[in-house]
Amino acid sequence: NIMKKLFKNAKDGEVIAQLGNAKEGIKVVKQNGIIGIVFDPEQYITVNVTRLVDNRNVNFNNAAKKLKEAWLEDPMTMPAAISTAIRESGKTLETVTPSQLVKIIQTRNNGLVLHENIDMATIALVPRALHDSMEGGYHHMGGFRLAEYLKAHMGSAYFERLVATASTGLATAG
Repeated sequence: NIMKKLFKNAKDGEVIAQLGNAKEGIKVVKQNGIIGIVFDPEQYITVNVTRLVDNRNVNFNNAAKKLKEAWLEDPMTMPAAISTAIRESGKTLETVTPSQLVKIIQTRNNGLVLHENIDMATIALVPRALHDSMEGGYHHMGGFRLAEYLKAHMGSAYFERLVATASTGLATAG
């Protein structure tokens, strides 16, 4: 099988394939010994949360806090759909809390969704149509599901060692 061979020979962090067209900027990457998809940070708004945790709400709230800070610094980088949704909620960017911002972002009608990358450190704001398989996007394992999988199959101690070294680029669980 070609994919098995590509995976076996790929180094950690190496791009194995590209999904869709180059404009979509979705890459299949071997990261932490697992294949997953990564949305190109040069094409999508991406924030580093240092480390994903067991609680998706915490991950998304941490991302929302960083997104809010970035958008307050440069409002022109905020997607129009998010700006409109904040205004329609009766809030302003200054007054919206991270958890409220997450709810606004994750609302289906704005066409965007947060994606936890398999590096277990970054979250990307991406088009729902590319992210959600139910919307015609790509079925995939993101960082949160990867964490669940590793803990269930390899144990929490393995997962903690892996994550502790993943941000250094020298991921090891041995």
